Amino acid sequence: MGIVTRRIMINLPTEKVYEYCRNPMTWAEWCTNLAGPNKLTGDGRVGTLAEMRFTMLSVQIPITIEVMEDTVDFRRLILRGAITGGQIVDFVPEGDATEVNIELTYSIPGSVLRKIADAKIIEKLVESTLAHSLENLKTICEGTL
Repeated sequence: MGIVTRRIMINLPTEKVYEYCRNPMTWAEWCTNLAGPNKLTGDGRVGTLAEMRFTMLSVQIPITIEVMEDTVDFRRLILRGAITGGQIVDFVPEGDATEVNIELTYSIPGSVLRKIADAKIIEKLVESTLAHSLENLKTICEGTL
């Protein structure tokens, strides 16, 4: 299982960043290589299920994201499907800004891994994807909210 952590400062109050992030209809806007939802149950609160697609090296991987915990300062998601794992997001107020910290754990079964690349390449791709996703989040939040 791999673990990647990243953080970014967004010049917007925590409540606005949180509200944007919790909306499952925006996840594919800022999460690099994520598409969907194909099917959605819920609005981002606990129990929300979103069937999405994650693209890695031109291979579309179906995943289901479930919201397990959801407060204005903390979210915990579980990933199921060809990629399994979880995501923890902390929203830390810093005056009128928000520090967003994301920890992503992931596991890719050997059968899927063999189709796309070796583990070291996957690790670098996941790190890059998370970094770009946070930059996208910052750009969208500071530019439109």
